[in-house]
Amino acid sequence: MSGRLARDAAVERRRYTWRWWRLVMALAIGAIAFFALEMVDVPIGRWCARAVHIEDGSAFEQIVGGFRNFAQVLTLVVVIVLVALFDTRRKRIIIALLVAQAGAKVTYEVAKHTIARDRPYVVTARVDDEAGGAPVDTWRGVRMGNSSRDYQSFPSGHTAAAFVMAGVLVWYYPRAAVMFWVLAVGCGVTRVLQLAHWPSDCAVGAALGYVWAQIGLRAGRGR
Repeated sequence: MSGRLARDAAVERRRYTWRWWRLVMALAIGAIAFFALEMVDVPIGRWCARAVHIEDGSAFEQIVGGFRNFAQVLTLVVVIVLVALFDTRRKRIIIALLVAQAGAKVTYEVAKHTIARDRPYVVTARVDDEAGGAPVDTWRGVRMGNSSRDYQSFPSGHTAAAFVMAGVLVWYYPRAAVMFWVLAVGCGVTRVLQLAHWPSDCAVGAALGYVWAQIGLRAGRGR
């Protein structure tokens, strides 16, 4: 068993190389996606308000809820318990998850309480004509101590948490990579469909989550 663990550790060391370019690339892609999506945020939000109807108790509502709750507290606890019970790398994985989730939460909560942006349901209720609703209409500027949930759209905390979870788990369970990334992306999509966030909010949340996942992986390895 010790020989197998040593071989696994050697393979993992070869696979994992700390590179700043991963963080730089994630931030660059997030910034590009943000500026590109911001131009279509309001049209997409207004389309969702008109075309997407999520009825309570429907199968669609349950699917949306499942994606939305990926990487939330209950899911995180379940994952940690399963890892602790069945994976010999439990210490590294759990540390990576906790460090990354904590770091991401602090980051996006600070942003939410500093930068005020209308949530889509606020704007779509306010703007009824085709000429209104330009991207600038969603921003209210810097508001230290912003406590209104209606103005805490930026960035998407759910999406950040989802990309933290996916980023860490994909590293340790690469065979399930497609499933984890689909769940993470699906989480961001559901936040747009539910008019809780703009697409650009989710792009920033995704980049933030990925960056913190990489930081968490390094912390888990103690390097």
